[in-house]
Amino acid sequence: MGLASNWSWAGLGCGLLALAILLPPDPGLRFRLPAVQPSTEPEGYTVWRRGADGTAYGRRTVYVESEGEKLHAWLYLPPNSRQNAPLYMVCHGFGAVMAVADVAFAEKIQESGIAAIAFDYRTWGFSGGAPRQVVDPHMQLQDMRAVLQHVVDTDGFQGTVDPTNIHLFGTSYAGGHVLVTAAQLASENSPLLRRVRTVTSVVPLIDGKEQTKKALQQRSFFRTLRYAAAILADLLRQAVGSHLQPIYLQVAGPRGVSSLSALELQGGELEIWRNRVLDSSRTASWTNALAARSLFHTSQYRPIRYLEHIQTPTLLVEAQHDNTCIPELAREALEIINSRGGTNSEDRAGGKGSRDSRLAELYRMPVNHFEIYVAPHLGRLINTTVEFAKRHGARQAASGAEPA
Repeated sequence: MGLASNWSWAGLGCGLLALAILLPPDPGLRFRLPAVQPSTEPEGYTVWRRGADGTAYGRRTVYVESEGEKLHAWLYLPPNSRQNAPLYMVCHGFGAVMAVADVAFAEKIQESGIAAIAFDYRTWGFSGGAPRQVVDPHMQLQDMRAVLQHVVDTDGFQGTVDPTNIHLFGTSYAGGHVLVTAAQLASENSPLLRRVRTVTSVVPLIDGKEQTKKALQQRSFFRTLRYAAAILADLLRQAVGSHLQPIYLQVAGPRGVSSLSALELQGGELEIWRNRVLDSSRTASWTNALAARSLFHTSQYRPIRYLEHIQTPTLLVEAQHDNTCIPELAREALEIINSRGGTNSEDRAGGKGSRDSRLAELYRMPVNHFEIYVAPHLGRLINTTVEFAKRHGARQAASGAEPA
């Protein structure tokens, strides 16, 4: 009798497990995304634009291999440069694609006389990889390292950029990535370490565990259960095998509505994000969805644990009215990085402050998380980071003939 009862409970448990795997636990979730349209840009494909002063600026398509998949990337070269321009590697944040999150930064950097490269992580945009639209920090760190190594292996795209003068620039989620990458290069004593001159970490995710705690405090118990059910079901589907598609929730949406979103936004942050979504939707490479397992990966991602190993000059950018990432953690990151040997730090509120030998500096901006992506704040941010880079080895590209 007892054995039969145990088997009954086991059968019920297996049945519930099967339902969790096969059925979405919330009507606002989805099983699949629209088919990915392949990129129509061959290697070397160049698009030209005119700056406000009439200068012609080019954007070249390149492809980089990462773990057997191709990453779709855009290389922005300064106008009239002969060769060996310093290079910014521009990396975007959570659930975005380069077409909307990186272009404005890369173009501003290009206009300052410095090269930039932006790319989409695996499973996003026109880059390869499946299942689609999964945020996995470990995988994204691999992709960043692949792009960095590609620049070196190709001798700076055959001398077009200087492979010994590279600057990491990451926003939001990738603000954490650039810090972790710099720390890992130092811990490994990697040959790449001496090629990376500076790191700029903009409105960064510093501690996914603390970020998750903050999100939980803003949600009701029932809503938290809905998120937990979606994440668990998606992780179970991942464990079963690749033939099952992820369970998707929205990347972002308004706070206070029924549907589940990874980012619950309101006010000015929501408005700016929506405007950027319109741009990304026109690329036909992005859908407002990401695998629910991405939230679990984020909760386990803690760049703060790596900071003490950083040896590269670092500029941290804090949005003082940030409601998406925790702004106070940028100040904590500053203290940790400088504690390894830098002098006492002094934040450069409003872009002002002394210049000394401290390893890390803090630039505080009176904006929310998404205002750094729009004028006039974007221009001020790029001016500050380029000035920081020039103090640490970057320089404008040498001028030459007008490109054909």
